[in-house]
This record gives sequence, C-alpha cells and structure tokens, in this order.
Amino acid sequence: KLMLDLIVLAWRMDKTRVGTLVFNRDVSHMQFGFLDGVPNEQLHGISHHKEDPKKLAAYQRINQFHVEQLAYLLGRMRQVDEGPGTTLLDNSMLLYCSSMLTGSHDATKLPVVLLGGAGGQLKTGRVLDYLNSSNRRMCSLFLHLMDWGGLELDQFGDSNERLAGV
Repeated sequence: KLMLDLIVLAWRMDKTRVGTLVFNRDVSHMQFGFLDGVPNEQLHGISHHKEDPKKLAAYQRINQFHVEQLAYLLGRMRQVDEGPGTTLLDNSMLLYCSSMLTGSHDATKLPVVLLGGAGGQLKTGRVLDYLNSSNRRMCSLFLHLMDWGGLELDQFGDSNERLAGV
C-alpha cells in the first residue's frame, strides 16, 4: 500500500502524469503464505493449478488480494478533490491487466480492466468483448488510450488501428 500511496501523492503533487506498478510477475518467486488459505509456495507453481481445488482456491485468493490493492488505490484516488464534482479518479485512467488468465500459458483471453473517467472520455460500467474481433490486439487498445492522452501515433507495436468501441 505504501507504493500505491506514493503514486497517488506524486499525482496529487503534479510531479508526474504516469505511474506504473507491477503487483507481481507471472513467474515470480514471491510467496503469499501470509494470506489465509494460501500455502507458502511460489506463485508460479500455484498458478499451474491444473484445476486442483486447493491450488485453484489459493490462486483465486492471491488474485483477490491483488484486486483488493487495486480497490485501495481507487479509494485513495476518489478522496482527492480536483474541483467542482471531480476527483483524481474522474480525471485519470488506469489499466489493470494480466499477461495470463490462468497458469496454462494461454494468452488468448487476457483480463483487462480500464478504470477511472479519463477526464470524461471513458464510458464506465460496461463489459466489452473482443473475442471475435478481427482487431483484437493490446496495441490497438494502447493506440486508443494514447489518443486520449494527446499522443496520436500512426502505429504502435503490431497495430495501426485503434480498438473500436472503447
């Protein structure tokens, strides 16, 4: 939580407009034995749960812990008043994602959540499904998000097309 508080403080003081925090690497050797129901084993091994009920429950608890940290960050951002009826969260955009849905090394269905209001540009409360889209690329999403930030590029990574509907 200290790192999250520092990020909010930096934004609040207008020292930066960008913050990045990796909660955990996929192949991390970090252990989460401090969480109830989670063995003191490496996350990487737990993520390869192969539907084992105990490992699956532990993996879900670790992911829940990470989402709880995200909720903490959002709450802190919601507390920062930025003028009539707006908060830091309203004027920010956060990308919360993982490079894997499960420990099966299948990167075809990545969980991605956009949070905040992006200064009124992001329509919230929606679930967008791009599973059958011909332009289903993270770089297409990044192009769209960079436009919101005032950086308009013709291409980024493997894409030259914005992700529609964001």
